[in-house]
Amino acid sequence: MTYLWLVLALALQASLVNGKLVVHRNVKLTPSDVCAKPDHIDPCGIPRCNRQVSEATKRAVFKEYGIDYAKHECCEVDHLIPLELGGSNSIKNLWPEPWAEAHEKDKLENSLNQRVCKKETTLKDAQHAILGAH
Repeated sequence: MTYLWLVLALALQASLVNGKLVVHRNVKLTPSDVCAKPDHIDPCGIPRCNRQVSEATKRAVFKEYGIDYAKHECCEVDHLIPLELGGSNSIKNLWPEPWAEAHEKDKLENSLNQRVCKKETTLKDAQHAILGAH
């Protein structure tokens, strides 16, 4: 059974490493997307979409990555370009990111958001930095 899961997972952007599911972002499935119709502009001037990721969308993200939704506790459906840096809720900007990696990425997102607010970097450069981290 484990062998079959491993073969399937390797073919579908995920793998088992030491018995843990590891997910690799697929740039074809999650190329990124920015908020085209912002709900508001934040105090730093960043166009922001409100968080609106339905259960159906989350299920679709896991399905695209070949992960049974019953195993969804492994990962957060995360925004590749975060909302705080102008990312969208589009499935093109969502992927099942393992929790430990998501927490690390949160630190980078917060730092980049602060740098944009302080005018130490541009929004576009911050978005590119996020893409370079993945």
